Amino acid sequence: MTAIALTAMVTRAADSWFELHVTQIPDLVVQSPSLGEAAQAVREAAALATGRRPEEFDVDLLW
Repeated sequence: MTAIALTAMVTRAADSWFELHVTQIPDLVVQSPSLGEAAQAVREAAALATGRRPEEFDVDLLW
């Protein structure tokens, strides 16, 4: 199975969390307390938004 590629644009929110805007899923914005948790947070949010499993997504983080 080929993973679905997602790109998340990372910005630092005012509360020091990271805000991730997923370019392939309009209006999907995720927050994460650390960069180490960011990719998994995007996978889980994308799964909820699409009905797919989190393991089906491959996430690239861009600044």
